[in-house]
Amino acid sequence: MVYLLVYPLEHELDKTYIFRINEIKSPFPAHRHNFLEFSYIISGSGIEIINGKKHSLQRGTFTLLLPYQVHEIHPEI
Repeated sequence: MVYLLVYPLEHELDKTYIFRINEIKSPFPAHRHNFLEFSYIISGSGIEIINGKKHSLQRGTFTLLLPYQVHEIHPEI
């Protein structure tokens, strides 16, 4: 998996929280991290690109990302 070397390792797991709410107002660049990520879309819509494949995001979408999966988010503005 050579491509993993190109993307930064972001957000090492902070053991002080179990979950958090993020509001994404602009594109979030491709990155990866060393832990599972569960996401649930509360409102809005957009596209999440996971390992190069586009996935539609809308209210009610639930996603699971495995450690080191490269992903990026593009919200509809």
